[in-house]
Amino acid sequence: MKTESRLFLLQAFLVGALTTFAQTSGFQKLDEWTEIWKTGQQTYFGYPANQQSEMRDFYKWYLEAGLESINLNNAGDPMTDSPWNMSSQAFEREVIEYFAPLYGFTRDNVWGIVTHSGTDGNNHGIYFGAEYLKNKTRMQPVLYVSDEAHYSNMRLADLQNIELRLVKSDAMGRMIPEELERALDTSRPVLIVYAM
Repeated sequence: MKTESRLFLLQAFLVGALTTFAQTSGFQKLDEWTEIWKTGQQTYFGYPANQQSEMRDFYKWYLEAGLESINLNNAGDPMTDSPWNMSSQAFEREVIEYFAPLYGFTRDNVWGIVTHSGTDGNNHGIYFGAEYLKNKTRMQPVLYVSDEAHYSNMRLADLQNIELRLVKSDAMGRMIPEELERALDTSRPVLIVYAM
């Protein structure tokens, strides 16, 4: 962690520690971090996130509906009907069907899942892509990733036992086509992570 980051966290911690809490969780550490997050939100710059989200009405509804005490299950294929009535797959399917035409798919020719994070999305994308290529060719693919892509791609290649080839990128983080061409193993299936 860079010195500036440590100083910011220390400053935020001190502000949080000296603040009297109007509402507490009953857990000192959680209350301290709540203040750090609230203070940090005002000057937060870095990881792409919308700090202007207004979720108050949603959480009010969520609590009033009693959903905080219900464990919903989202396991399984969202494109098939779940026998489990405590599933949120209908909403997942709706999200997939909404985005399908934006990427050139029709409702009768689309499949997907909604993940809870970019890393989880990378994991599923690499897994499903590798499995598809292995089943189609009976060969293990090679995973090609920009050297500027998210670190999870490298870790996931290792976890899934897939050979990884980092491809040099330009100043914008894009793969350099000539470098990709040089790195390609034409005797094996190609799996490319398209990182934006």
